[in-house]
Amino acid sequence: MSDNIRYMYVNKSTITETAVPTAEDYGNVFVVKIEKITGNCSTTVNNKQVCFNFDGSNYNVVWDDNPEFSELDKLKLLDEAFLTAEKADAAAAAAAAAVTVTETETDAAAKKADADAAASAAAVTDPAVTDPAVTDPAAAAAAAAAAAADSTVTKTEEPVVGGVRRGVDNVGNSCWANGIYQMLYDAEKFRNYIIDTIWDQSFFTKHAIEMDKIVSSFGTFTEADKQRKKELEDSLKEGDDRKEFETLEQKEKDANPTWSWLPKDISPDEYKNIFGHLLKQIFKYIRGDNIKITYETSLIPVLLFPDEINKQQDSFEFIQKLKIKTEPPGSNSINLLKINEMFGLKEKEKKYYLNDDGNETGIILRDPNPDSATNIMLKLDEEDEKKTDLTVQTMFNSNKKEKRQTPCDKREIDKTMNELKEMNPSSNDNELETLLSKINVCMYNNIIPEYSDFSKYLLVTLVREKKAVVSGEKPTKQLTKVVFDEKITVNSSKFKLIGVVVHSGATPNSGHYFYESIQDKNEYNDSDRKPLYTYKNKEEIEKNWTILLYEKEDSIPDPDVKTGGSDSDMPMERPPVPGGSRRKRNKKSKKSRRSKKK
Repeated sequence: MSDNIRYMYVNKSTITETAVPTAEDYGNVFVVKIEKITGNCSTTVNNKQVCFNFDGSNYNVVWDDNPEFSELDKLKLLDEAFLTAEKADAAAAAAAAAVTVTETETDAAAKKADADAAASAAAVTDPAVTDPAVTDPAAAAAAAAAAAADSTVTKTEEPVVGGVRRGVDNVGNSCWANGIYQMLYDAEKFRNYIIDTIWDQSFFTKHAIEMDKIVSSFGTFTEADKQRKKELEDSLKEGDDRKEFETLEQKEKDANPTWSWLPKDISPDEYKNIFGHLLKQIFKYIRGDNIKITYETSLIPVLLFPDEINKQQDSFEFIQKLKIKTEPPGSNSINLLKINEMFGLKEKEKKYYLNDDGNETGIILRDPNPDSATNIMLKLDEEDEKKTDLTVQTMFNSNKKEKRQTPCDKREIDKTMNELKEMNPSSNDNELETLLSKINVCMYNNIIPEYSDFSKYLLVTLVREKKAVVSGEKPTKQLTKVVFDEKITVNSSKFKLIGVVVHSGATPNSGHYFYESIQDKNEYNDSDRKPLYTYKNKEEIEKNWTILLYEKEDSIPDPDVKTGGSDSDMPMERPPVPGGSRRKRNKKSKKSRRSKKK
């Protein structure tokens, strides 16, 4: 913001800026004072002062005690006032830029006119000056002046949102999350939803002091400090200066943010706004906006895994946890952050009758309602380890069935005759009646499972974990090459590959994650941005990938048509408090017994 002190009048319907308010003003409207400060945010005073950080600057914000507004209303109106001031500054800056451009164009046009006149005069004085090759000094000087004047003309252009897409710094075992940030950014519809929504920032307002301490701690323990500490640590046994080592040790400890203040009872609606705001800042940073991110990439993993801070996680667990945190209790498909709407699908497993001779039959004994899922999981079996021709599509099409237990798991038939007939319209009634007369029967699963109701994006995950042969040993990783098809078909729905999350390492619980954006043909390895397959070649990536992001082909936009993603014309997820028909297919699947929901 431009001015050091701003005053905003706020009522139920409008927000206006004013000069220093009078006592009468304080009695009639809710007044917010926004003051730009140097240094860290101040402490809260009588529950009336908070601190915002905007574009690298801190602002103390104080409001009055107008009794017509509840404390919750005051917090919301406070946020609205700050946003209004922010928008006013942006508009003023744009207007000033337009005036400057207009003045520049006017001056340049005048200079160009003078130069053109000089050139004409030179041509009259010496009619031979008609060929550019003729080197008359006066004409050359006039032509040079004209060219120089023309080069100063600046055309008025629309403000550019974003610049060159960039990677995200590793803040300590955060590569697994950085790969997911890039993948989610590539899901354009989800990205635009996150960026274009105004998220409620009440959480950040309420915990401004704690957040400021977190921000202040970042970067205080430098690489030079780390190197020096390592040098001292290696030589301490030889009697080197322990005091310097202890000082650096304490500095390192102080530099690690503490999250013990985080509340334990955050609701799904609060999580929606917290994650929405954090992802919005990260996406804008990735997009190349002129902003900084500090605590955002640290706070998300902490909120997702509060008991395992600074530990590397499975990348897909990020999506699962994000979905769980933003889903109200008892909800089967409604997610407040639109995870199901963007990445969801339906899946189910039917149960079939296995006759007394152990032969498979086509009689369905259980046909459950579809469950909601956010990915299709493929799993490599032991016999796959030596195969060289596996692709994602062939794994879907392999028709491998579940291994049955011996003896089989006998269960009671919990269906009526009418229910069996409805599930098996082509079966013989006598056969069904005979089946119903049995007390318990063997069942086996259908080819895993039937998929339907796909959303815009499809996540395919591959489980490469090999169980330890010896009890107590850690699991290892199966490095079988699985080609990721650029296009796949699942239940007649066609998908196109957008991106690949890769895990490089010998075991599932260690190593490094990075992201290959097939969509923009670049690799994002934490903060590094390089051409595809730079860190590892394509064949190595086919041996190590863990998540694929596909988009339904019938929803892929024309690449020549520009899409949204700017901060203008924002749809409201809720009242403007800053901070933040699909067709079901029930055909029997021919998909792989390898697939399984997570």
